[in-house]
Amino acid sequence: MDRVATHIRAFEGDSHVEFFESNDAEHEADHKKRGGDDTPHRMKYKHIDA
Repeated sequence: MDRVATHIRAFEGDSHVEFFESNDAEHEADHKKRGGDDTPHRMKYKHIDA
């Protein structure tokens, strides 16, 4: 993807859109530098007693 992408529009958490003019590897490094956490988290549900 690094050879193909020249611009990246990333839809990040909290409805934030980041426009980045570079390849995927540089965007990933920048995202980690800004403190992005892409680790998926399991949703927690409250148990309903029926």
